[in-house]
Formats: sequence, structure tokens, C-alpha cells
Amino acid sequence: MLFSAATEDDTRRLAGALAAAVGPGDVIALQGDLGAGKTTLTRYMVRALGVGPEIPVTSPTFTLANHYVTPDLEIIHADLYRLGDEAEAAGIGVEEWLAGNALILVEWADRIPGILGDDILRIRIEHRGETARRFIFEATGEVSRDLMAATAAGLN
Repeated sequence: MLFSAATEDDTRRLAGALAAAVGPGDVIALQGDLGAGKTTLTRYMVRALGVGPEIPVTSPTFTLANHYVTPDLEIIHADLYRLGDEAEAAGIGVEEWLAGNALILVEWADRIPGILGDDILRIRIEHRGETARRFIFEATGEVSRDLMAATAAGLN
């Protein structure tokens, strides 16, 4: 699936469609260069899922993971940029997250391939201008294919 966003509102609309489709146990890997919009997409998703504006939604680059809770869903927003290997990822609890029922959003997941399991939705974000982005979706299993299809349907 491919989605082109010319404006912040387009990105917000994509995040809303994703938020309407996700559920407990879903894993989304966000990939793209620095400044591509990984944290921005996450922020819009977290807001659409019900986390209020009083809770800051920021990059977990230095904290490695931020946790948010809504009445219906626990959300883990992680950043693997500073980790060197699977042992370090295990040290911050990635295996426990995957065993639980949280929605997991991971920036820089491509730095440690295979750590997130076999069924993830990969979203590669390409910076195309000040507010323009291209989002390229790749599903790696049945659950992520369903998530991608539901997101696409939510955009129509």
C-alpha cells in the first residue's frame, strides 16, 4: 500500500485510519531517515487513540520507550536507534512487550532485523517536502495484512 500526504492534515488522516484499525498485540515498525515523520505519525495515532493533549507524545530516542494507556489499549512507543543488537533490545523488554497485549510502535526497527517477530506492519516514511511525505506499507503476515487492509478502507 502507498499513501501520499501533501499536508499535516493528510498525515493526521492516515494516523486516524491506522488508529481505527489497530488493536492489542499489533506491531508497527516505522522506518525512515531522521526527520521523516516517524514520531509525528505516532503522535497523531496516539492522540487518535484517546491520549489527551496533557500527555506529551515525544520521541523515545533517549528513554528508549514511552508508554501510554487509554481505557481500551496500552501503547508502547519504542526507538531502537541507540541499540546495537538483539541482546540490548531484550534488555529493554522487547520480548515482554511482544508477549503482552499492547500496541507496539517501533521507530528504527530496521536497525535490529527480526527482533519484532514475523507478523508486523512496516511503514517506510519518505520525506518529500516541508509537510509532504510518502508512506509505503508492507505487511509480513496475516494480522498485518488485515491491519493494512483496514487502514486502506478507513482512508476511503
